[in-house]
Amino acid sequence: MRFSGFSFRLGKRTRLYFSNPKTPASKTTAAPAAPVQQDDPEPRATIGGIIWRIIVLFITCNWVVITYWRGDLLPFIITVVLAIGAFVLFVGYFFSVRRAREAWEDARIERLIMERKAKEQAAAEAAVKEAERQAKAEARAAEREEYARTHNNLSTKVAGVTFKNADGSSRQANLKDLEVSGADNVQLVQFEYQGEPALRVVVDGMEIGNVPADVVPEVFKIMPRIDNIMCIVSTFDNDSGRRIYRADLDISYRIDT
Repeated sequence: MRFSGFSFRLGKRTRLYFSNPKTPASKTTAAPAAPVQQDDPEPRATIGGIIWRIIVLFITCNWVVITYWRGDLLPFIITVVLAIGAFVLFVGYFFSVRRAREAWEDARIERLIMERKAKEQAAAEAAVKEAERQAKAEARAAEREEYARTHNNLSTKVAGVTFKNADGSSRQANLKDLEVSGADNVQLVQFEYQGEPALRVVVDGMEIGNVPADVVPEVFKIMPRIDNIMCIVSTFDNDSGRRIYRADLDISYRIDT
């Protein structure tokens, strides 16, 4: 059995630790522990600090005895004062360690309290953010539910996308541009074709075709209640392998109640 150190309690809150500096290290290397936040080193009385104070106290006490037996009054008084000072130095060392230990313990407790408060505050902020996110999600869900309850959709293709416009511009070229840039502003413009009412589809100022003739009457019925029109551009290859641009409309309108 090897001597590795000892400790004893000094007061209610202080324990002094002493370790043997010559204790050999273990031959086996332990696996490294996970890194943790370390406190400041705990104040402890050292063997060296105690030994040299004991030596000073021992020497001064010897001087007291020597001067006493010699009967030298002045040297005796001086050595007594020195011995008292050495004793105060010895005892004061333990009290200074105790005060340092109490200050260290208070600082550690304060740090733990601050860390706990920081964690509680972070948890509270996270809870508030989660509540706000949940509230926004519920509001969006309620809006979608309300919109679905009060609105309906009409989907149709755009007819005549391979023809040219009256001004000679290519509808296919316009659709190609819209596929890249996206369609923002979709308008249905009324006109007459062979004496019948018709609807021209204009997207971002570019004419791309017409609403199919069989769908025009239904669109006219909901025209005053249309809230939004989306235009989706896509492509396909015809029988000759030529790429053709097409467009579909998704018309959202309020339900007539």
